[in-house]
Amino acid sequence: MPNNRKANVVILGAGLAGLAAGHALSRNGRDILVIERDSGVGGLAKTVHHAGFRFDIGGHRFKTTNPSIENLVTELMGGELLQVKRSSKILLRGKYFDYPLKPLNAFFGFGIPTATRILTDYLLERFLRARKNVPLISLQDWVVHNFGRTLFDIYFREYSEKIWGLDCQEICMEWVQQRIQGLSLGLAIKHALYKSAGGHLRTLANTFLYPPLGIGRIAEKFAAEIRRKNDILTSSRIT
Repeated sequence: MPNNRKANVVILGAGLAGLAAGHALSRNGRDILVIERDSGVGGLAKTVHHAGFRFDIGGHRFKTTNPSIENLVTELMGGELLQVKRSSKILLRGKYFDYPLKPLNAFFGFGIPTATRILTDYLLERFLRARKNVPLISLQDWVVHNFGRTLFDIYFREYSEKIWGLDCQEICMEWVQQRIQGLSLGLAIKHALYKSAGGHLRTLANTFLYPPLGIGRIAEKFAAEIRRKNDILTSSRIT
């Protein structure tokens, strides 16, 4: 799509990162142009409309430990955010298991023999890894190290590969560090017994903020603010 408008800053992509950058620059008086090849804004954090219904692409929630970011988004949404109690579950072997894993739920769901094997395997893996000092390279390495081989095989492998579309050996540690670093079976048990344990991890958060009309409303609000002074080109490619 041709556009001759001059801008001091051109942002490629109207996902949340691009929109947040555009919003900050716009508020500081910069002339910007955001270019997005999709027909709408939000990237993977958009809400699509189909047959009168709204669908998020994947499971999304807003949770941050940074007060400045939370204040920014709360102000942007103008009272549109609701605090929601988390309820994430995985259907496995005909039963629903909590995610992140909760020890009592897993104990009764898997049964005593499997639960005992999970705990034994976890302790053995931690002991062997500590002695061998083998580097963790992939998501599979990280999960086996932090939860044991048994729990990886029966719980994490299929779920992770279905969600991310990649073999767990192909997902690198850089991704793990951004998404779930710090979680382990030991911490999950501590968190179940003492709620303060693991409170700094977003993965273990019991509540989160969410717009009633879908997570895409955050991107839509950012876009509306940017368009007060600047432009966002959708369905556009760089040529």
